[in-house]
Amino acid sequence: MQVTWGIILNILNLGIVLAYGDADLSQTRVSDFVQILICICAFIWMIFDVGWLDLFARYAFSPYILFSTVYIGIMSNGHENNDVLSTALLGICGGLLCFKFLITIFRHVKRGPV
Repeated sequence: MQVTWGIILNILNLGIVLAYGDADLSQTRVSDFVQILICICAFIWMIFDVGWLDLFARYAFSPYILFSTVYIGIMSNGHENNDVLSTALLGICGGLLCFKFLITIFRHVKRGPV
């Protein structure tokens, strides 16, 4: 869980540097970039979690809950300029959470508890 928070905070720091540094990017573009980067991190974690780290992180649901909570927080903030992107990314992260639940139940039934 702490690693997930660390990744999200580093991505937010990257967004701050891009928005207020010498990159000359608008805050809307930086916000979209940060949201997509967080979703890519969720996909990468899913690949590691379902593949190589299954024996060690089979029952770890907190990264998926945290990624979904990030998008819920973004949507509840009230900004309307990227509602479609935020809704799509929330749906993707929610789908990853549901997939994690299903794959965990399936593996628990087939292979037994770790």
